[in-house]
Amino acid sequence: MRIREVYIDGFGIFHDFRIVVPSGNQGVVLFTGANEAGKTTLMSFVRGVLFGFEGEASRCFYAPLRGGRHGGSLEVEMFDGRVERIQRYAERGQSRQPAPEVGNMSKALYANVFAFGLAELAALSSLGSDDVRSRIYSAGAGLGTRSLPEARRKLESKCESLYKPRGRTPLMNAALARADELDRRVADLDRDPAVHARLLREIGEYQVLQAQTKESLRKAREDQQWYASLDSTRLVWERLCQATAALERFGSEDGSCSGLLGQAGAIRELELKLDSYLGVAASIPGLQAEADAMRGDHRRLLGELGQGWDERAVAAFDTSPGVDETARQMRNAQEALAGAVERAQEALRARGEAAYEAMRQHDRLKQELERGRKPSYPNRAAIESRIEGIGRCQALLGSVSAAAARAEAAGQRAVDAAREAAERAEAASQARGRAQTWLAPALIGVGSVLAALHRPAWAALLIIVVGTAAGVAIARNSLSRARAAGATAEAARERAGEARAQEEQLAAAYRWAVEELEAAKAELSRTEQNEDAGTGAGADSQAATVDEAQLARQMERARQDLMDWDAFARAARDLGDAEGARERAAADLDTAREALEAARAALTSERDKWRRWLSDRGIDPVFSHDGALQTIELIRRAKAARERVAQAAQRLEAALGRAGDYEDAVDLVLAVLEMPSAGEGKCQAAVDR
Repeated sequence: MRIREVYIDGFGIFHDFRIVVPSGNQGVVLFTGANEAGKTTLMSFVRGVLFGFEGEASRCFYAPLRGGRHGGSLEVEMFDGRVERIQRYAERGQSRQPAPEVGNMSKALYANVFAFGLAELAALSSLGSDDVRSRIYSAGAGLGTRSLPEARRKLESKCESLYKPRGRTPLMNAALARADELDRRVADLDRDPAVHARLLREIGEYQVLQAQTKESLRKAREDQQWYASLDSTRLVWERLCQATAALERFGSEDGSCSGLLGQAGAIRELELKLDSYLGVAASIPGLQAEADAMRGDHRRLLGELGQGWDERAVAAFDTSPGVDETARQMRNAQEALAGAVERAQEALRARGEAAYEAMRQHDRLKQELERGRKPSYPNRAAIESRIEGIGRCQALLGSVSAAAARAEAAGQRAVDAAREAAERAEAASQARGRAQTWLAPALIGVGSVLAALHRPAWAALLIIVVGTAAGVAIARNSLSRARAAGATAEAARERAGEARAQEEQLAAAYRWAVEELEAAKAELSRTEQNEDAGTGAGADSQAATVDEAQLARQMERARQDLMDWDAFARAARDLGDAEGARERAAADLDTAREALEAARAALTSERDKWRRWLSDRGIDPVFSHDGALQTIELIRRAKAARERVAQAAQRLEAALGRAGDYEDAVDLVLAVLEMPSAGEGKCQAAVDR
């Protein structure tokens, strides 16, 4: 199986990274790069795709520091020519079983035989020779002439510069302290949305920085462990150096010692200064490494600053504390204006909703007013006048009916009374006539009978006298009754006259009521004609003969017209109020829009001011305030790194000068003695020789 292509979506420092092996290449593909370039990360990725990625608790866990999905794929060519793609991502629930393409090979076998690094190399027992192992380690580690203790000290110093358990100034401690401070500030200022959002962004940035610092610390600890494993080879390395020096000392020597006595003083002086030289020479690699590290740090900082930043630009940049304070003040001003813009936008949204609601209410009331029944009268007083006229007609119509009824009743009563009086008088007259016809003759007849029967004459005479007296009395009584009947008839005639007079009065009142009713009907008819003329309807031809039912219907219609008029007036009043509310809402909306435009203009002006401020100082104008502050801090660190580079270069130059002077003195003595030059690093052997 040969790997033809490697694609890394996200793994360690790699993101969207692809390596393609040229087709037809059957040789060895060599990957080279400086320390921390990603060679071990690439090998761990290949292992992870083939056999499963390690968990977060493992030291071989490589989080995607630059984004992307954690994992990727390998395109491999099998022994039979088939091309397969092996894909794996480090997700929850992922399988850690080896890929089917690796067959029965285990992860341990692959790591120890086919893909091993320096850590695995230390465990191989096949390389039994200390010399071979030492040289392989030196070549693999790229140490050159540097010693392991020195590398360890530098590594420990770097670790301490990143993190100390009880420190404050190391980078990770400062980041943790800053994170704690931000947590406290978030707790205190969580009611301010703008500050809260900014703090959340800062927390996110510091969390990324913390993750990067932890990753750097983890790698530094791995390097420390690796250097610790290399420390075990120090004795072998020292013995090798001693053997090499001995071999050089015991080489062929010129037996001739002539001239040595003449250089004895110089040789003794060189011997006295040898220890000092050796100390200086031993410090040169460290000074050189320190200078290289300082230069690398300085170049790294310049690289982080980006294009356009060189030593001259960094040196010319003003990094005084006032620059940071100015940037913070401009940031606070811009954040305040951004908050004002947000509030203006919220106010505009609220005013817009209010204006929309007012317009919708106005349109609804207008539609209701247009759909509703429109009054046919010019004003409310006309309707009230019509109602009053109809009511007056109804009252007059009732008065006429009542007067007619009363007159009819009074006439009937008078007629009845006269008829009754006449009947009584006639009855009395008839009764008197009958009494006068039979009572006197009867008494005389009785007297005659008594005389015929030879009754006493006085008895018959008495009876006749009594009969005659009775007749006279009856006649008188009849005359009195006749007179009384005449008086009664006269009284009846008088009452009949009074009834006729009352009837005439009632008739006059009736005629007046009828005249008033006719006038009211005529007025009502004219009103309806005017109304119908206004509405386009035909006039009612029967208006003059309106009856009580028609008046009731007209009254009901007039009252409905009054209710419609009141409803129309209310709707018109509500529409007027809605129109006023709509105009006020529109004015408020315009005011809010003007306020938003003013806030945006102020924010744009502040942003332009910020961009000009950045451009004047050579910083990319697209930077945010926090980015600019970080850039200023990075420039400040680059300046400090440049100073450290200069100091390290001075120390290295001084050490090289002292060592060069000593070596020149040794070469001078060797030249006088006609001996070959000592060469680099062989002054001690020359002095001993």
